[in-house]
Amino acid sequence: MPYRILIIEGDEDDYFLTLDCIESINDFDHHVDWISDGLDIMNGQVDCAGYDIILCSYRVGAVTGVEIVRRLTVQANGVPCVLLCGVMNEDVARAAKQAGAILELAKDAMTPDVMTATFQYARANANHRSQSRLVSDERLRRNG
Repeated sequence: MPYRILIIEGDEDDYFLTLDCIESINDFDHHVDWISDGLDIMNGQVDCAGYDIILCSYRVGAVTGVEIVRRLTVQANGVPCVLLCGVMNEDVARAAKQAGAILELAKDAMTPDVMTATFQYARANANHRSQSRLVSDERLRRNG
């Protein structure tokens, strides 16, 4: 089953750079979708829950990636989100973490190896969240 990736990126050139990086990963079965307008996410027009990871640019039209990640934390049912930035700084990293991003990556640092590690980390993070939910559900069932 392919690894499902959603890229939320307002700049077409940056989208293709990200896509090229992903497609350079050896033996990686994947499917990529692209959304270029952050308002589509903010208005709930896209179902993001079926993805394995969401890569979101810091600037997506009139909306910031931090706002989108915050929205997806609720809307995407625990799908790991990674914030992609042209220039990474402490304030952006802090805001991304507070919004619910599992990682922040500088776009100029993306390589196939970095993306592979990102996908592995996201998969482990999703498995951990899923196990935590199961434990919480079981506790509720026992105590409820």
